[in-house]
Amino acid sequence: MRIARLTLVGLLVLSAGALLLFEAMSAGAAQSKRFHYTHRVTVTGHLVDHWTINDPERCGLVGDGTVTVDYQTTKPSLARPYIDPYAGLHGTWVIGVPVGGGIGHMPPKPAAGTITRVDNTTETPPPTGDCGDPPDKSGCGTVALVKPLSIAEGYDIHRLLADLGGEEFGYSHGHEVACHIGELSNFSSPPSLAGGSRKGELFLKMPPARALRRRLVKVTGASHKHSSFTESGVTLSEDVTRTVTVTFKHL
Repeated sequence: MRIARLTLVGLLVLSAGALLLFEAMSAGAAQSKRFHYTHRVTVTGHLVDHWTINDPERCGLVGDGTVTVDYQTTKPSLARPYIDPYAGLHGTWVIGVPVGGGIGHMPPKPAAGTITRVDNTTETPPPTGDCGDPPDKSGCGTVALVKPLSIAEGYDIHRLLADLGGEEFGYSHGHEVACHIGELSNFSSPPSLAGGSRKGELFLKMPPARALRRRLVKVTGASHKHSSFTESGVTLSEDVTRTVTVTFKHL
């Protein structure tokens, strides 16, 4: 009899838990339906890294090359941009979407684009003999980016932050490409080469909130940084330009 009573209590607890879960899911669904979208949001981005290398060692690489990346979100995202005065230290812009029964930042969105790798390097000729087979450059050229993710979110009450997630520039489908690409590994790394903030962040200055009442608003951020340095006797340089545009189209 005691076992049966315990079993009955357990069933009641499970039933109560299931009811609470159902109510929470229903409330979240209802809130999502009530959420009022105001804009369609799209993102485009462009990066150019012109690099040089001078390795004086026997058969070391000498010359230059370029990595060019272009991307755009695969489709517009519905959102409601607004300023949350209570978020962060002093408030922040939010490209708002329903999140877990509430409102949160728009998550990273699937993107499509291309990466073009150009490698113009040659090998430093040795005093005698030769360097054998020339470097393999079969991975150079233009190919599609592998599953890139566009990141655009509020940073503070004046700016958005933009980034691009995905494979490092020197890889494709998990394999290192046969093409020299310089020292910039992805859109914001390493920060010392990417430009922007000291963390490599790219910011876009937002207009006053009332400006988003217009039919179409485009917000663009850009960074440019030139770096020159020497590592283990090899002289390198990177000249990196990045541009991202977020477009808000009023519904």
